[in-house]
Amino acid sequence: MNRDWLLIETLGSKPVVVSQGSQLKKMVPLGIFLRRNSMLSSISAAIAETIRQGKPIDLRSTAEQRCLYTRPVAMPDGRIHGVQLWAGSRADVPPPPPRIGAVVWNLTTGVASDTPEALINGGIDPATEPLEGRCFADDLSISNLHHEEGSALALTMNAEPGDTLCTTWDVTARDGQPIRVAFTSRALVQVSGTGDKELVLRAMNWRVPRSADDRKLAGNLAQGIIKAMARPGEHRFLIGLETWTLLKWIDEPYPHVDWRGERSDKILIHPDDAPLLSSMQKQFAQGPATGVLRFRSASGGWTFVHLTICHLPLSSDAHAGLVSVRLPTESELAPFVHPRLV
Repeated sequence: MNRDWLLIETLGSKPVVVSQGSQLKKMVPLGIFLRRNSMLSSISAAIAETIRQGKPIDLRSTAEQRCLYTRPVAMPDGRIHGVQLWAGSRADVPPPPPRIGAVVWNLTTGVASDTPEALINGGIDPATEPLEGRCFADDLSISNLHHEEGSALALTMNAEPGDTLCTTWDVTARDGQPIRVAFTSRALVQVSGTGDKELVLRAMNWRVPRSADDRKLAGNLAQGIIKAMARPGEHRFLIGLETWTLLKWIDEPYPHVDWRGERSDKILIHPDDAPLLSSMQKQFAQGPATGVLRFRSASGGWTFVHLTICHLPLSSDAHAGLVSVRLPTESELAPFVHPRLV
């Protein structure tokens, strides 16, 4: 067996290899990947036992002079996403296993959960950010849209149970350092604590060597729209069109709105502005839409926000909404009869 650790994804009907060392492998069935390995039977049994126990396994055979080590990759809810595996001679010393993170994106509720390892791999300090109740956008870098990110976001809108994605992308860590992250995910149906069925993406990530030659932007149309809409004082982000879930910030987050609900238990948009929002949604069905709405303020009250939204193609069959927000002008505020609340 190769001297590198293998990462085996175990969420499907059969275990599949998704990385060898840090090198991405696109879900190769374990039996095919190790078809000539005499330890295949022992390896399969060790993976099954690791999943059953949820604990690492260290096996050393004196008779065969073999070693086999496993390390589970699990979420706090106990669901194991994968197993790290190393097997070889007792005379060999295995290298340190790569740091593997686990992630869940709940596509039904629009909420993300991460392990500390997943945040570190993504260039985020887990000491400064929550692991639960995250926006999808919290897991992605604040930057222009990369081709690989576009594929991942398209999956959030079109996912069917069993759909998978294996990819890598260059991102900028929160400390400004360029890094490259590998990502593999699978769409599954799970039952919530209230008995409701939810569609989720369960995933794993890890760091890989970064190559400048691998950087790609999304298709020319998406790139052109994003560049054309850049304006001083405006902050742009992507949303899912079915749920209007915040997916990714293109620019720095808009500082006047409490997007995460950290300072208030109010809903995001003022309830009295529901008719205006409904009107914008109807307008958006025909093309770009604009309006002024009251959003939950970063200071704890409400603040008026001017927003523009247009369709952005992520793939041939998936579109997101590209939203641009800014402070409204005095003339834009003039038609409103209700006072600004702070």
